[in-house]
Amino acid sequence: MECPVNPDIFRAYDIRGKFGADFSPEDFYFIAQAYAKVVQPKVVAVGHDVRETSGCLWQQIVSGLTDAGVDVLNIGGISTDMLYFAVVNYRTDGGVVVSASHNPREYNGLKMVREQAIPISRDSGIMTIRDEALKMSKLGRKPVGKRGVVRTVSLMDDYVQHMRYFTDLGELTPKHLLLNANCGFAGQAVSRILEGTPITYDSIFFEPDGTFASVPRGRPDPMQPGNQAITTGKFKNADYAFATAWDADADRCFFFDEKGDFVDGPYVTARLGESLVRENHGGSVICDPRVIWPVEAAVNAVGGTTIIGRCGHSFIKELMRKTDSIFGGETSAHYYFRRYYYTDNGMIPFLLTLRELCRSGRTLSEWLGDLRTQHPLSGEINYAFPDTEAMHRATAALHGTEKELGDGEIEPEMDGLSIRFKNPTWRFNVRKSNTEPFMRLNVEGIGDAAVVQTNTETLGKILEDEGGQRQTPFRWE
Repeated sequence: MECPVNPDIFRAYDIRGKFGADFSPEDFYFIAQAYAKVVQPKVVAVGHDVRETSGCLWQQIVSGLTDAGVDVLNIGGISTDMLYFAVVNYRTDGGVVVSASHNPREYNGLKMVREQAIPISRDSGIMTIRDEALKMSKLGRKPVGKRGVVRTVSLMDDYVQHMRYFTDLGELTPKHLLLNANCGFAGQAVSRILEGTPITYDSIFFEPDGTFASVPRGRPDPMQPGNQAITTGKFKNADYAFATAWDADADRCFFFDEKGDFVDGPYVTARLGESLVRENHGGSVICDPRVIWPVEAAVNAVGGTTIIGRCGHSFIKELMRKTDSIFGGETSAHYYFRRYYYTDNGMIPFLLTLRELCRSGRTLSEWLGDLRTQHPLSGEINYAFPDTEAMHRATAALHGTEKELGDGEIEPEMDGLSIRFKNPTWRFNVRKSNTEPFMRLNVEGIGDAAVVQTNTETLGKILEDEGGQRQTPFRWE
């Protein structure tokens, strides 16, 4: 009898854990067989990210699918958004990518979709796949009937052509940029997309490297202060119109203005949402409950509607389809587009922002306008806790701030705890991460950065009193 698959690696919207500790390569064989049983596909696109362990896990997925009689379209090394493109463009019945996104090198995992790149989440199949994988792993390998076949495609040419549809290359004017691929596949894609344009750039970590040895602390995550420092440091010796950084699987896109200052994701959601609402003569834009006010201000001002949705790519995608929203953005810098199958893509926001600046002749700071001063943010601050019970105690303690910190009102529960206050006006959201052992705190205000700073520190002290250890420095330190 085989060792059963670890049920704890099945998360809210993906499968993720430490290679060798939380799962073995063999587990992915049974997960693939369970996926085949639950989804009932005929052809599945299968790709992998740049990690050292992704190749052997990819092979187990292919073996599991083909042993179940499913044909596999091998799309090789890809960014996560390329999976969605492959599923729709090549009309497969589903898709799987081996990836742990921005987690350190010892992690790996899976993201899975159905036809038309429809996500599979906790509410739409992951837990059923978990249960089937547990059963199958106890019984051992059992190929079923005729094996499926594997066909290989090279999708980069098709993907690059599709990305170019999102901007008029003839509108691009000479600009010098700084681009950071964080050792993933974004560098290969963006270099091809910008070929033949007047855009020049300096590059950081463009060479794919699954060890992440050159990335600070081995975390290919642009939200990490050490990672940001690599990008901002380059501005000391060169002039750039702006900088863009992607995480290792390129599904998130981060911006730095012409001074090298990091731009929080909600400001980009606000301005891109505003632009797309104008282009479409109305429509709705989705944001998550961590930060809402800058998005509401920009989108509603041009006749759009702001919809607040639960954090997480699978949940946002489901809501995008349900509401037919034109655009969505998370605080974590995932950006979603109706024109991209209601899924997230890390290259399109870069291209649209570049287009906006070339059209207008403005700098990135000028494009953002007064959003950063009128809607000051704390940035997302992570607190590590020893266990789930400690997180529950911390949340209970924060419930008491409704009256302790002013005239507060608890918002309807959606994702974590959100409380807004009057006189002065500010709000916070604190939630448990679905992908890491953290609680994440976000604070926003209206016009007064000092209010945000003071209350961020106060809330942080409460979290620390309940056992939390702050992982993210305050940006004003």
